[in-house]
Amino acid sequence: MKVRAQLKNYRMSPRKIRVVSDTVKGFAPDEAVARLRACPREAAGMLVVLIKGAVANAENNFQLDKGLLFVKDIIVDEATSLKRWRARSHGRAARIIKRVSHITVVLEDRRDLTVKNDDLIQQEKKKVLKEKVVSTAKKEKSSEKILLKKEKKTPAKKNEDLTNVEKKGKKVSKLEK
Repeated sequence: MKVRAQLKNYRMSPRKIRVVSDTVKGFAPDEAVARLRACPREAAGMLVVLIKGAVANAENNFQLDKGLLFVKDIIVDEATSLKRWRARSHGRAARIIKRVSHITVVLEDRRDLTVKNDDLIQQEKKKVLKEKVVSTAKKEKSSEKILLKKEKKTPAKKNEDLTNVEKKGKKVSKLEK
């Protein structure tokens, strides 16, 4: 089961957050929090809060065990940017874009992953068996075709040899005359 925690309109560029979020994908929540606490970037603090919130959602709302969870994904999207102006020379104005982010932390239970993997493994085994059956059938057909071609070629070569001999005989007969 997937459990989510969201933070909307966080006043930081998505690009800065993605650098930190990519370092903890696939880890257990405790290990992810430990890694983020060692990270000097500002975005790490907010991700720690979000991961703890997602774990609390999993335990309280879905009765999932904290030890079986892992960080499946951290999605960082761009929100509505704040547009501001800055004075420039000669009475002009330069635009300043203050970027804002939406962050979603997705945790998943490892048991669900193993069930999905078992299903995928069984499907792959079925595909492999089908491919083997098809490939053996193709090999048998191709070997039959090769045998038929060889059988066809051998009489053809004999006929060609006979025609060459007949031609030689005709040439000889022309020379004798």
